[in-house]
Amino acid sequence: MNPNKLSWGIALLVGVVMIATSPGCIGMEDVRLVRDQADAMRLALERQVAEVVAMHDALPEDDPGRETLALRRDQLHALHNAVIQAVDRADRALAEIDAPSGPISSIVGAVAPWVPEPLRTPLLLGGALAATIIRAGQWRSGLTSVVTAIERAKRQDQVFARKFAEHADTFRATQTPFAQKIVDQVSSRRLTRSAA
Repeated sequence: MNPNKLSWGIALLVGVVMIATSPGCIGMEDVRLVRDQADAMRLALERQVAEVVAMHDALPEDDPGRETLALRRDQLHALHNAVIQAVDRADRALAEIDAPSGPISSIVGAVAPWVPEPLRTPLLLGGALAATIIRAGQWRSGLTSVVTAIERAKRQDQVFARKFAEHADTFRATQTPFAQKIVDQVSSRRLTRSAA
């Protein structure tokens, strides 16, 4: 399963559960409580991963149980990474609410004091989410332009292309899945254009 989709799913599920179980108005304290619960889940998953890794490593190489434990370890790693991303998104949204940095957040922050509490928290969360999505788009655009510039430089300078190829394993080893996705998209666009 795609870890990014999983983290968005967990974040959505946490939000829905929070809204569904709240008896009335949802305040920022409730949002922070859910974020803290997700962080506690992250810590519990870290312990589970460590336990499974220890059990896996304690078994002999030819033990058939190693495969089951390796699968469980990989599932726990994926879930752990998804929870980390969900907590990170919650932290960014809460930080945006606490210290608005963009025009959307500034507008929402200016309007929020006059909005009654049953509507204020969703307004603040929505504004922070919109600002976070816009900022993520800006980061994606910036990363795409860097990858495009590197690809152009490799086409124009063969020495650079050779040196870059020599160190490609280092780049791949340190890339995040998101960065790899951008590189793949830019590379496939370049290949599509050159084939046409």
